[in-house]
Amino acid sequence: MKAFILVAGFLTALLAGFLAAVAPAAARDGVVRPQARWLRPQYAPLRRPPPPPAIAIPQQFAPPQEAFASFPTPPATGGGPASGTAEPSPCQLQLGKLATFKPLPVLVGPGECGAADAVLLESVTLPDETKVVLTPPATLRCTMAEQMALWLREDVLPAAVLLGAPMRALEDYDSYECRGQNHVHGATLSEHGRANALDLRGFKLANGRTVELTDVNVDKEWRESLRASACARFHTVLGPGSDSNHESHIHVDLAERHNGYKICQWDVREPVKVAEKGKREAEEKAKAAGGEKAAGDEKPQAGLDKKTKQQAEEKAKPPLEQKAKAAAEERPKIEAEQKAKSILAEKAKPELDRKATPQAEEKAKPEFEKKTAALKEPPPRHVKRRRWRYYRWWW
Repeated sequence: MKAFILVAGFLTALLAGFLAAVAPAAARDGVVRPQARWLRPQYAPLRRPPPPPAIAIPQQFAPPQEAFASFPTPPATGGGPASGTAEPSPCQLQLGKLATFKPLPVLVGPGECGAADAVLLESVTLPDETKVVLTPPATLRCTMAEQMALWLREDVLPAAVLLGAPMRALEDYDSYECRGQNHVHGATLSEHGRANALDLRGFKLANGRTVELTDVNVDKEWRESLRASACARFHTVLGPGSDSNHESHIHVDLAERHNGYKICQWDVREPVKVAEKGKREAEEKAKAAGGEKAAGDEKPQAGLDKKTKQQAEEKAKPPLEQKAKAAAEERPKIEAEQKAKSILAEKAKPELDRKATPQAEEKAKPEFEKKTAALKEPPPRHVKRRRWRYYRWWW
């Protein structure tokens, strides 16, 4: 009986410990688990926070880098001013004195594309209250638009006096566009993707004439003055001579680089006819200088002229006379050679005779006498020669 009571107490203690361990876990999960009737619940289920509101996800959540993307900022809540009525920035206040523009919301694009404090630059007001219209209007950062307005007012306007008519419009190719450099897919992001660049084509004058910045027929000094002013005001200037993508327009931007480094690559070219005229003038000058030198060297050339005349006269003579003269000139040479040969032959005769007599006498002797003379001569003495090789005597 005692053993039964001990086992029952041990089981009740195990059950109580198990329930005490399971209760906090159930409280954390917020789920009520069934419990014994004799045990009271020691916790209250926790309330979960309400789920956040659904977010509208655009269909193209990752558009390509080259696609244009500009989304307006959401309207302000809580009674504050709307985004369209936001206060202008200090740059916009300064730009309002120089140009006509429309403020734009924050430009947002894929990747690094986009810009804050962007404006739509429509025209630039000159000091005489006339306006230079941008065709088409350019989407730029406010700082870039301000530099463009200052360039037109302070640098281009004084140089435009040489054109004969005032400016009325600035023709541009491209402003804000989310793309890579030189329209290459996957290349480094262009400054156009940051609304920090503008491609210029030329100016339209009041008399209807269009002056292109890359036209070789336009006054070279005028284009050189614009090049110097643009390179001094902007951080990057690319035109003819930089690459094949900038042969028909001028690219300007305000790219930020280390230590304020600038790039200016714009070759002010001349028409081909003008270059040919310059070459001809240089050749004529060289010929004139050569003629002056030749006049100073006439005296030493007089003797050379006489020799050349004689040679020409000899060449003009008939071929028979020339051959006769050549033969007459060669005769004394041939005679001298023959005399020299005869003298050498006479000197060489006695020596040859001396050498030839004993040989001839020996040949003339009969064979019997040669054999008898050979028998009378003593036999050659045998000469012993010793050769030391492999420790042996060889005879």
